Amino acid sequence: MTVTEIRYKSMKDFIKKVDTQLQSHIAEAEKKFESHNVKLDNLWKKLNVLIKHLISQQKGILGSVPRNRGHSEGPSNRARMGE
Repeated sequence: MTVTEIRYKSMKDFIKKVDTQLQSHIAEAEKKFESHNVKLDNLWKKLNVLIKHLISQQKGILGSVPRNRGHSEGPSNRARMGE
């Protein structure tokens, strides 16, 4: 074999080795990405449950007047009740 052929073969082997390492790295990164996606999905579901729980404990929309007041308890009727 000539020097050129030896260099060509060693360069070809080196490229194969680097390609294998790159493919391994990509596969590992994809696994980590999928794992992080699952964790983020679980956290998002938990956050949604907490938000629904917090909102369901409110008596109405934040800043609105409570809806459980009857018509007879309104401010205009209170003056008549005092008479």
